[in-house]
Amino acid sequence: MDFLVSIAKPHIGVFTAIDSVHSEQFGNPAEIAREEVKMLKNTLEIGFLNANDMYAMQLKDQLHIDYLTYQTEGSDITADLYFKDELFYLADFKG
Repeated sequence: MDFLVSIAKPHIGVFTAIDSVHSEQFGNPAEIAREEVKMLKNTLEIGFLNANDMYAMQLKDQLHIDYLTYQTEGSDITADLYFKDELFYLADFKG
């Protein structure tokens, strides 16, 4: 992440949930979060924090940009943005 943010700083940063899909590159969840934090701390305009992720929520007081929290799971709504009763359709997919 250090190399990437030295090339370009994002205008929008999204802190996703830390899960096993990231572990191939970085190892444990704390290391994954450290790398994702670097991206968000170098974001220029606005950040989006996953309200379901404890690492993301610990970041709230450290950011010097505007941010919104988002929630993708759970029925106890605590985020600025959330999904409710969503339906997805894929029609005529020709792969």
